Amino acid sequence: PLHDAYVRGRLSKGMKVVYADGKGRISTYAVAWWKVTTPDKGGFAYAGQSRPSLTLQTCVGARSQYRLIVRLLKV
Repeated sequence: PLHDAYVRGRLSKGMKVVYADGKGRISTYAVAWWKVTTPDKGGFAYAGQSRPSLTLQTCVGARSQYRLIVRLLKV
């Protein structure tokens, strides 16, 4: 769904994601930004954050040669 939303132009800031952890605790996150990069340039996505966040990644491109990195912040 993440890939398809991006490719179809439906990915937008503020979109909500609901996450449930292994103990059933539920948190809501909202899309803050996204970036398409090459596999060797995505290290920034792993940097520590000053507030709770969720980072999602998927492949895009005709041969899956790029990485779509989406940062969500807890709301």
